[in-house]
Amino acid sequence: MVKNLIVIASSKSIPSSSDDPDDNFEEPVVLSEDGFYSDCKDVNIDFLSFGRQYTTTPGEETIESLIKLGLYWTLAYKRHDILKNLCYDNDLLQKYKDLITPSRENFASLLNEVVSQSHHGKIKEIPFYLEVLKEEYENLLKRNANSCHDFLSDLNGIYSKMISNNLDFIDAKRMINIYFITLSINQSWPPSFKILELLLDIVGSEYTKAVFNKFVFSSSHYSPSTRGSLYALYISRGLLERKTARKIRSEQSSAASEKGMEAFLHSYEKYKNAEELLALFQDSKHVDVQRLITRKAPANTLWRFVSFSDHMCVQYLKERMGQ
Repeated sequence: MVKNLIVIASSKSIPSSSDDPDDNFEEPVVLSEDGFYSDCKDVNIDFLSFGRQYTTTPGEETIESLIKLGLYWTLAYKRHDILKNLCYDNDLLQKYKDLITPSRENFASLLNEVVSQSHHGKIKEIPFYLEVLKEEYENLLKRNANSCHDFLSDLNGIYSKMISNNLDFIDAKRMINIYFITLSINQSWPPSFKILELLLDIVGSEYTKAVFNKFVFSSSHYSPSTRGSLYALYISRGLLERKTARKIRSEQSSAASEKGMEAFLHSYEKYKNAEELLALFQDSKHVDVQRLITRKAPANTLWRFVSFSDHMCVQYLKERMGQ
């Protein structure tokens, strides 16, 4: 929540000789080079950023005061000469741990700074980050799926950084199970599919096939939009087979089936048997899927779909087959 929002408004009325009130206008007051209004130089305001006010002068700033203010603001606006050693100094981090870790935003800001400067490598080298990330992971394992929405949405990017570093203490398969169970319960919470992609990169294709067969292709717990996104993720990894293609073709939701088909056409070159898989959609009942196929499928496969009777499909086929 934004606190201490201060709005300073000032203007000078410019008189006009005209009787028309619309000819009178307000001239905005421009900030001087030092950041103060010309009429407000005596006001003791040191720094404002998005509604947050610095309560200390630069000479009084300390690591403790900047942490309390919020590391997001101080790091984002580069007012962090005092903090330049904090991100990489394990002793300093441990000293201020009780100030840093209660705020996920503070901890995430430190992680972001380290990653942006060192491309993840430093996280494994600094015990403080490993310690706090392990605490986050162990806490996740203890929680009920109803309370794991921060993991599902990757709040503050903490979990994606944990996974992308493939830290020794994480069990990717267990995290995937938590992800799918939480996803089925928290239908209204927007998920981060990046989290799932990173975990699938760790476990490999065979486990990915098994877990999708269990949680996606044999389940109806997810909304059409979520199913469509999961189909797209699966197909983009080159894993579609005849059995799973038929399930997407027979999908009750037109939108979900269409999203799967769109991902397949986009990944067409990844599949050696692409035309065989595409042919399985000859009897798709969804008009939107039919139109997508006749509009975007490779021209040399269109003869397979001349049975589509929708008027737009017929038009697309005539145009693309040169009839």
